[in-house]
Amino acid sequence: MTYLKNISKPKNLLIPYAESEPETIKSIFHLVKIKRGQKTLDMGSGDGRIVIAMAKRGAEAYGIEIREKYVRRSKWNILKENLEDKAFIHQKDFWEENLNTYDIITIYPMAALMEKLEKKLSKELKSGAIVITNGFRIPGWKTWKEKGFTFVYKKLANNQVL
Repeated sequence: MTYLKNISKPKNLLIPYAESEPETIKSIFHLVKIKRGQKTLDMGSGDGRIVIAMAKRGAEAYGIEIREKYVRRSKWNILKENLEDKAFIHQKDFWEENLNTYDIITIYPMAALMEKLEKKLSKELKSGAIVITNGFRIPGWKTWKEKGFTFVYKKLANNQVL
């Protein structure tokens, strides 16, 4: 299986693995309608469930995961769903990824990372990009939409966040 090749050891383990519950995934798609062809990124994609859900809704769905065992699991889950032409997992540190090409970004972060994450998002997001966080708010940003502990933000053209 060439799809499972080229996996290396992680440099850094910053965020503990926490599965996104089915209710959280339902909340995401209740709050944000995915349009066919949108480019999405799940930062710290774990087992790939959000990447798969995005691909099933027509997105060009990417996931970044630093841990090899979750990259392998994600790629296997993508293969089982026959989505290898729509869903892509890369093993790398998401801090190294430039976010300026993505329409929608999801992340299940930790409180300790939120300030650093806010700086990265502010610097790299393109106008109109949507960010969905699970569990933690982005400091200094107003939510566009929210449900429970799912928070949605949208970057405006003037570098403000709606």
